[in-house]
Amino acid sequence: MKPTTPNFEPRRDSQANSMPALERTAWTVRRPVLAGSICVAATILSLAPFLTKAFSMDDGGFIEVARQIRVHPADPFGFRHNWTGREVAAVKEFQNGPLTSYYIALAATCLGWSERALHLAFLLPAAAAILGTYFLALRFCGEPLFAALVTLFCPVFLVSGTTVMADVITLAFFVWAMVLWLRSAEDGSHCFAILSACLIGAASVTRYFPSLTLVPLLFVYSLLRWRDIGWRTLYLAIPLAVFVTYEWVMQSLYGCSLLFLAASTASTMGREGSWFLWRGLTTLCFAGGALAPMVFYAPLLWSRRCLAAGLLAAAIFAGLLAFCGSLGEHPLPGDIRLRLLLASQFSTFVVAGVSVLILVAGDLWRSRDAESVLLALWTLGTLAFCWIFNWSVNGRTILPIAPAVGILIFRRIQQRAGYSPGRHWLAKVVPLLLAGGLAMAVSWADCRFANSTRTAATVILGRYGAEKARVWFIVGWGFYHYMQSYGFKVYETSHPRIGPRDILVVPLNSPGVPDSITAWRSRCTAFDVVSSRIVTTMYPALGAGFYTSQWGPLPFAFGPVPHERYFIVSGAVFNESLR
Repeated sequence: MKPTTPNFEPRRDSQANSMPALERTAWTVRRPVLAGSICVAATILSLAPFLTKAFSMDDGGFIEVARQIRVHPADPFGFRHNWTGREVAAVKEFQNGPLTSYYIALAATCLGWSERALHLAFLLPAAAAILGTYFLALRFCGEPLFAALVTLFCPVFLVSGTTVMADVITLAFFVWAMVLWLRSAEDGSHCFAILSACLIGAASVTRYFPSLTLVPLLFVYSLLRWRDIGWRTLYLAIPLAVFVTYEWVMQSLYGCSLLFLAASTASTMGREGSWFLWRGLTTLCFAGGALAPMVFYAPLLWSRRCLAAGLLAAAIFAGLLAFCGSLGEHPLPGDIRLRLLLASQFSTFVVAGVSVLILVAGDLWRSRDAESVLLALWTLGTLAFCWIFNWSVNGRTILPIAPAVGILIFRRIQQRAGYSPGRHWLAKVVPLLLAGGLAMAVSWADCRFANSTRTAATVILGRYGAEKARVWFIVGWGFYHYMQSYGFKVYETSHPRIGPRDILVVPLNSPGVPDSITAWRSRCTAFDVVSSRIVTTMYPALGAGFYTSQWGPLPFAFGPVPHERYFIVSGAVFNESLR
């Protein structure tokens, strides 16, 4: 007997998916082409408002490598740059594989280097990631379209989808490698197995984590799912061979292992005192906030008693944090109302992060099948890496588990009493719309923050464009990209003094702000640039650090967000402060 969807559904044998037949009647399963088209359209419509977003954070680094590739395709890291205040070889700073930059170079050749052109090119991997999530969820739950749209409307996905970094491309490779691997096993197809292995290899030279975890994940899943995995295990050697070859090429070109450099960066981070506890809480906070649909779907996931217990735990934890006056190493503001607001957000996100763990454990306990094991290893492994091994907790590290959590949400919903596809659709749509609204708000705030750096660089160009030779600037993410493109000079900490008639531009919300800022803050001019007003992704005073928890333990924060401030200090005053 043929399955309902012959192209994407597993064969019904003794090892087949045990999903009840009732759950296979959902239209999103019976009409995969229509559901897939909805996924692609929703992705494009959600990201289209951000096509003119300024390059921000590490976007500039990927673009620099892409420009090098345009000139020397076989030598992607063969240049020097000043990313942290000291000029070094690019290979020591760029801790991702070069495949994203090759894609940028190709896109720029066809479309140009503008923000609109590159963001337009990155719609393709974003749509591919959501479409792949749908086809993966098709095998794992009864509401694959909802699972894919929940992934789309995670704040971490929409924010990452508005960058030109490696994260969304890696996620697209990741989910499609899984889909093709499962398809190869269902059909006994060597072709799909080879394609899956090649995608894993491509992901491994795009971003090292989570790509390299796919080999053990799929190996364990295959052992549990099929009695005889046979020749399929041999194909898992292909991505390992690709990565070993890549490392050998990098070693021969630059005399070092890029994977080792990335690992050594994480190992040098400070881990004293209560680091382990607060790093764990921060990881849970990022998981709960970055995967915010967990909060909106809570009434469908948990009983009223569980919801009441979660609210009580969040309230008690928020009170303790407000009383202590800090979130780990990050002090809370003195204003009691703002302190309670930030503590409440942190505690709510932590409880939501804990619910992700409970969701994984509950699915593993109830199902006890290969799918539940795969989802558990996928989710818990990523959180463990973020907590213990990565250089910093950040949204980019949480992103890989967004599809898994979307699938887990609807596996949990369908396990509860009274579930039936198509029924109570409003109860599923309303949380999705609320999650989408929050994700769009957070993405818009991140866009305003990015645009503020471009605006500030344009202001400096208007004031000092005729005398660029005497203008220096402190490195600062997107600000660095635009100031360098305008021809201004990067300040180097190895030669701290500048000419007495020169000027130094310092973005206050930047990793390169000198410790001596208090000595000359009152003796310089400043200007402000409007950013987001009520929500922010990167502002230490509110504890927001989407791209690094060194900025704050919240992936995003609601509160009164001040303007982005830039200082202009004369060389004489700055040199005096160095004495």
